[in-house]
Amino acid sequence: MRLLIVTNKQHSKIDVASILKKKYYFQGFNGTPGLLTFGAPSSCKYMYEYLGYGYSVLVDFYENDKAYYGYAWDDLHNINDHLMQNLKKNKDYLKVIWQKHTSINKEHFNVLKKLDKLELNKIGNIELLEDYHILAEALNKLLGVSHMVEGFTLTSEEKIRSLIFDAVKKMGREKEYNQLIADLTASTFPSFIGEAHNAIVLAAVEYTKHGKKIAKLLKQLEKKYYWLNNGYSCTHYLDADYFMHEINELVKKGITKEMENYAKNYRKILYENKKRKQQLFKELKLSDELIQLLEISDFMAKLQDNRKHVTTITLSYIDNFLAEISKRYNLKHELVRYLIQAEVTEFNLNNLTDQMLEERRAKSIFFYTYESQKEKEPEKRGIVFTGRKAEQMITQLMDEDHGEIHELKGNCASPGKVTAIVKVCRGANEIAKVQRGDILVACMTQPEFVPAMKKAAAIITDEGGLTCHAAIVSRELGIPCLIGTRKATKVLKDGMKVEVDADNGVVRILR
Repeated sequence: MRLLIVTNKQHSKIDVASILKKKYYFQGFNGTPGLLTFGAPSSCKYMYEYLGYGYSVLVDFYENDKAYYGYAWDDLHNINDHLMQNLKKNKDYLKVIWQKHTSINKEHFNVLKKLDKLELNKIGNIELLEDYHILAEALNKLLGVSHMVEGFTLTSEEKIRSLIFDAVKKMGREKEYNQLIADLTASTFPSFIGEAHNAIVLAAVEYTKHGKKIAKLLKQLEKKYYWLNNGYSCTHYLDADYFMHEINELVKKGITKEMENYAKNYRKILYENKKRKQQLFKELKLSDELIQLLEISDFMAKLQDNRKHVTTITLSYIDNFLAEISKRYNLKHELVRYLIQAEVTEFNLNNLTDQMLEERRAKSIFFYTYESQKEKEPEKRGIVFTGRKAEQMITQLMDEDHGEIHELKGNCASPGKVTAIVKVCRGANEIAKVQRGDILVACMTQPEFVPAMKKAAAIITDEGGLTCHAAIVSRELGIPCLIGTRKATKVLKDGMKVEVDADNGVVRILR
């Protein structure tokens, strides 16, 4: 097997010229191919196997551990159409999807349990690579069903917002629109970020009562949440010292009775959210169509959270394999993350150099198709371009002129108004610059952004919908959040003073 070839000649099933002509929705965040490209086989192969429909093409590109992940708009609409058609045929279709997902989930955790017994530094090269592929394939399968999320959320959000506005206007309650949006889309299930945050809050409460007698509790937090800040560019092992630091930060800030009660009654509050939604359905006289869309949205948020939860745990396992592989084959760990699964072979690893992978890290673009995933030769399942060729393709996909801008429009994910200084974070290595009271600006947030999100007075993102990570966490933290601005990270600069008026969906640049 060879590395992916930087030419289209040997990839008859990947027509790059046609792919570049499509319109895409790009999600931007910190990422590397080795920790992110499980999306290609899952959505271009396993979605079809499990659901009968999926993505025909995926495009992702990278520059120094920053990634843009592209979904073709025609694929997104096609997936949503299939979803709605299946719901018409079977009103319990979402239950079927959840049962299928949780069944695969169970199989996935069985794989992780088996790997827990392995000492990677004590097994041979062949077994190491075989076990890596077993893990990678398990993750591919896990993501197969849940990749339907974007097909619904990215195509239906504007319709949901529009229908809610129409309903609110009929009732003469336009001024409450953003608060009602928040109430109608509030979580009704415990998110893994929320569970972790509340566990830390309750540990901090214990610490204020019993001082240093929480060593056992710290170890429990480490065992349960060591993976919490993992991302697609790198992973982080969070030990007891990390959780002690988080507890000290909470104590320093001050733990209010409200925070303590929220943490203790988290699940009860979520149940109240559900009751509040049901009440609003009647109060606002929402149509059957809108109620169905809101119920699907709630389901997708749950599916997405579970996907993120399990993936974030699994990234620790994947990265541990990549770390061991880098040692065995004398390559830098951070560069081995620029190999995709199909390329992790004895032949490639013995013939690779850091310099070859540095080219990918500097600038690279990958293409995958439904047809290419059927290829028997793994190196033909995708294609990568680097250097100037990659730059030209990325420019063709993303080129836009922003001009002089004094305000940005977006969608309210969590209401409120804040004026503060901006800190733009395009990757995990930049979140340390966010100080308490700053406004965090990102393409989109990931679990590893949570320490910065806890300090932020507000959050602004380029991407994201009602069920995105930033929306869920900002509501948990009770801070204003504006999502879907499209260009906040390109227009806003560190040190700018801005007003985030999430209630009206506006960011105003003050200086």
